[in-house]
Amino acid sequence: MAFDATGMSGQMRIAALSIAAFDIIRTIPSEYLFYKTTTRDKNALLAAVRYLGVAAMVANGALYFNGYSATSCRSVHLTPGIFHLLLSLVIQVVFFLRTLDIAKRCRTALSIMIFAMIISIPLEAISVGLNRQPIVFSTYLTNNGCQSHIPDGTFNTAPVFYLAHLVFDIFAITLSFYHLFRAGSKSDLLRRLLLNGVAFMCVDALVSLLTLLASIDIPGIVHIGSICSIVTGMLAAQHILFLANQPNLTFPSEFKHEIHALPQAVYKGSDANIFQSTGTLPRFATPSSKPSGGKHCAIETKGT
Repeated sequence: MAFDATGMSGQMRIAALSIAAFDIIRTIPSEYLFYKTTTRDKNALLAAVRYLGVAAMVANGALYFNGYSATSCRSVHLTPGIFHLLLSLVIQVVFFLRTLDIAKRCRTALSIMIFAMIISIPLEAISVGLNRQPIVFSTYLTNNGCQSHIPDGTFNTAPVFYLAHLVFDIFAITLSFYHLFRAGSKSDLLRRLLLNGVAFMCVDALVSLLTLLASIDIPGIVHIGSICSIVTGMLAAQHILFLANQPNLTFPSEFKHEIHALPQAVYKGSDANIFQSTGTLPRFATPSSKPSGGKHCAIETKGT
């Protein structure tokens, strides 16, 4: 595994942390609204995504840019990887639940996603600590930075982490795409993929693929670093949660109802306000032209 002595990894960290900080600050109102309008389990999931992500980014940046001795580096060099592992697990839970919602809690989808988690989680956990050695380094951006490094000549476990995460993403994307493809018209498939958060899963999968290639020393992208995977996964998961909490404002025309006042002579003994459709109402809700016994399909409203 190649070591960056040029400072390019530091520049990538600065860029990624800047993007993450901007998005976290920008979405504080959305976070507050989410906490006020959703259940405790969803609140806990969003808090875990955001603040495990913050912890992983802070640990990653602090070890890279702060000064460490060989002894102090040895005691903390696995900290960013541990936070990254915990964040990855929470991200997978978000993708797991989103996929099940898209699949309408289909048993087959549930079994496949559980299988994907059984495969990915142990591999990610093993890769965080296996064959890792602390290294103290200096570049023009930092003096005595600390990193967890895999020595040459040993099995490179870094690609295992990103491969396991990528495999899970592929399972989630494939199942989501399949169910959305079958659920509606093909003309608005792209729109439904965006509204259901599948596009965010694809972005996370793409960055996992790039980080996987970087971890096996592919020229040109070798210095991407884990920080890009951390930031992308955190932002993707939190925006999927925000999307899932948004009310559907694009109802078909037949379900757009307005309240109109009708003369009392039309429906004797009823309230003057009824729901009247701007399009074609479902059959069960269509007012009868010949009401019998004063019964009708009007929906009474109280206090407009």
